[in-house]
Amino acid sequence: MVNYYFNKDLDLRSKQSNDAKLIVNYILLKIRSFTVAEVGIHADNLRSFLEPHFDTVLDEIDRIILSMKANTKSTEDCLKYAKKVSALLRKLIKNDAESKAIKKQLEKLLKAKSGDLSKDFAGEIQGELEAKAPNHSSSLVQSSRTVENKAKAFDSEMLSKGNATANQLRRYFCNLLQAKELQRSRESNCGHKINAKNLAKAPFNCKLFLKNTEKIKANTAVHLLLDCSLSMRNDIELASLSCYSIAKALHGLNNISVGVTAFPVFVPESSDNYVVNVSQILKHDERMHNNFNIKVCGSTPMGAALWSVLQTFYQRCENRKIIFIITDGEPDEIDNVKLALKAAEKLNIEVYGIGIKDTHIKDILPQNSKIIHKLTDLTPTIKTLLRNTLI
Repeated sequence: MVNYYFNKDLDLRSKQSNDAKLIVNYILLKIRSFTVAEVGIHADNLRSFLEPHFDTVLDEIDRIILSMKANTKSTEDCLKYAKKVSALLRKLIKNDAESKAIKKQLEKLLKAKSGDLSKDFAGEIQGELEAKAPNHSSSLVQSSRTVENKAKAFDSEMLSKGNATANQLRRYFCNLLQAKELQRSRESNCGHKINAKNLAKAPFNCKLFLKNTEKIKANTAVHLLLDCSLSMRNDIELASLSCYSIAKALHGLNNISVGVTAFPVFVPESSDNYVVNVSQILKHDERMHNNFNIKVCGSTPMGAALWSVLQTFYQRCENRKIIFIITDGEPDEIDNVKLALKAAEKLNIEVYGIGIKDTHIKDILPQNSKIIHKLTDLTPTIKTLLRNTLI
């Protein structure tokens, strides 16, 4: 790679030999020549170009680079030699033997920002990849992997709050389910059971029989997707308690299955920025627990987390499938989220959102989302969102 990008002739026609910023290019070319000797030719050509103005500077820098080649074994060593070069430039600026013009150029070099200097190795590669990439590929799409749940249990105070809210929700769900599952009778023209109340109306009413209506039973899977990004640091208690309360209220109800996934999850040994770690806080059909006290970390990779849930959730046998997103912020990749939502719609999976003191969820799910500001808002919010959904 070094040979491909840097073993080529330098175009110095538009450059000035008294431009001290070119000294950085010289240093980088000399260091790259450690790996590819041919690059040293271009470093020598650049030195010849700069020598009329910076011969003393270049001689001192060459001594530092020679020592660096023999003694550098770590990043810490590299930083030490970079500081030596910086100290050298400051020393030369104070040297009365140097001309004012050279001192001015060296001062500009020390005050230069990253945008004023040439691209580094990674910048060269990035620029070429961006130039050749399709117009629609402005960002990399993140993937995900499931890691172990390391969330801690709630303390007694948080658990008490969560259970109180869960009990309120559970009473509502039970009443709703009971009303839906109650087997009612209706009047009919035929049947096996006579409605005695209508016998007196026999000449005028032919509906003398009672017929049982078909019993409707719940058969629903609910999955909660909990945002644990750094923006949640002030509201993670409200978010995790809301998630726990909903899961606790639904868990154990007949023909309703509930699961919970948190994103992103910090893993010390993970360094891949394009792999999102998600954790299954509560698996479907798992025994209920209160290990929902999770730490915040990272950004808001909602798209990757949603895709992760969809991959397994769509295979469940329940007739109705519902995903709840509990979040307080804007997703990293809004286009990826929209693609996931379209996929969910095709799979007949309903997606709802609960915003934690933030309205960004309305941009994603304008019709199917509500905002809460405190835990007591959760029960009326859920009642509104789920009134016609669970059954």
